[in-house]
Amino acid sequence: SYAALLGVHTSIVQAPLPDQAHAFLERLTPHLERTLRLIHEHARLQDQWSVVKATLDMLDYGALVCDEDGVLLVGNTASAAMLAHGDGLALREDRIFVHDAKVRTRLRALLTSAPSGKEGDGDALKGALLVPRPSGLPAYQIMLRRIEPARSLLGFPQRWLWSVVISDPSAASVPTMRAVAMLYDLTPAETRLATLLVGGATPDEIAAMTHVRISTIRSQLSSLYAKTGTRRQAELVRLFSTVPALRRFGVLIVLCVGTTAI
Repeated sequence: SYAALLGVHTSIVQAPLPDQAHAFLERLTPHLERTLRLIHEHARLQDQWSVVKATLDMLDYGALVCDEDGVLLVGNTASAAMLAHGDGLALREDRIFVHDAKVRTRLRALLTSAPSGKEGDGDALKGALLVPRPSGLPAYQIMLRRIEPARSLLGFPQRWLWSVVISDPSAASVPTMRAVAMLYDLTPAETRLATLLVGGATPDEIAAMTHVRISTIRSQLSSLYAKTGTRRQAELVRLFSTVPALRRFGVLIVLCVGTTAI
């Protein structure tokens, strides 16, 4: 908690404050109290945003929020990197820009579409697009969900916003193997085996590339089954793939506004 003190001072050669000055200060005090409450609420929201910001930047896929005009409001590190690279997606005059004209038209139509009246029906996904990339890499996968507008500080309803997730198939996410090792108490050798299995290698290929006997690999695999409660390699990989993939670097939050058309 904290206390705010307001002091009004006059010169030692001046007379005490007149009654009208005291009356003015009494009228002013409620406004000052509201100001202090706003300062406190602003500080609380800043603290909350810092937590959200750090959480968004842990994700290794693009996550951003834009308005109906495609103006980028916030975005995590991964989305900033994708937009900065300009391979099919870019940021032009503060707006998300798609190089492919057909997809750009579809995105604009989706962002400006009227709500269906069933936005709260539990169907979170409102649109999905493939964005071709001039580099020849697999198309970006974009999924969109409409965010119901909340009322602003002044009580006026805000515009509809869109939550956008961007996945890059050429940089397929893999689970954070350190987390896998911690969750299932894996040894370093078992962690290495799990990492290679998730990457698509077979036990024979792993034995060859690591110069470890196949019998040892099979023994480690049996230990993985026992620790994870699985019975088959496909089941094991599917379990490990449910562990979130986290980024290892950088923090960048983009805050933009603008008025240019998509």
